[in-house]
Amino acid sequence: MSTLNLSRHLKSVVGEIETEGEMRLSAIGIGHDVTSYCRDGIVALRPHELVAS
Repeated sequence: MSTLNLSRHLKSVVGEIETEGEMRLSAIGIGHDVTSYCRDGIVALRPHELVAS
């Protein structure tokens, strides 16, 4: 399966989960923007940025 097909599939599955509304889906991207895949996605440039102060 190509990268483009995997990306489309991921967006489709995440969209179904978010639309259904029975569970909340979140994503964390370390140096990678995941907001195009997940509505509640966040991006951190380094793992230590995720530690609560």
